[in-house]
Amino acid sequence: MTTKTKLVSLFMLITLSCSCSAVVAGESKVEIQAGRCSAIFFMLNETHKENATWQPVFQEFIGVFENLYVAEKKERTGQGTSEDGLQRRTAVLQEFKDTYYNRVAILKEEVVLCGAWAEGYRVQGKDYVYVPIIPKLIPAAVRTTYEAHAESGWKKWMSP
Repeated sequence: MTTKTKLVSLFMLITLSCSCSAVVAGESKVEIQAGRCSAIFFMLNETHKENATWQPVFQEFIGVFENLYVAEKKERTGQGTSEDGLQRRTAVLQEFKDTYYNRVAILKEEVVLCGAWAEGYRVQGKDYVYVPIIPKLIPAAVRTTYEAHAESGWKKWMSP
């Protein structure tokens, strides 16, 4: 991926994040991104079932990010349920299919961002002590790994 392509992808991801903020007014950045990452890991889980190494990781982070979404919503509104998390994930997955069919670079960047955020949990071991910040800098090895998952996952997910 060229530097120009990476910059365009990053700009589009930032634009996407800003436009999503307007759509789900009042939600925190963490709440929005957690909902999106739950959907990303759902897609990865569904499209990589044959990968015995990564599929359990993908499965785990569906729940981690859904629970974070619900906790953030509960903190903001005083109420939040697992049904809210499921509804958010379903809406985001539909948004991906409706809006981003020909925008693979944006979706790839979103997978990389969610993957890097998940790695912030994974380095803590099995018992998570804190919610890591949404990453701004992504190590090359993490980028390479999650770009590969994105490439194969989105092709399967978006196929009619």
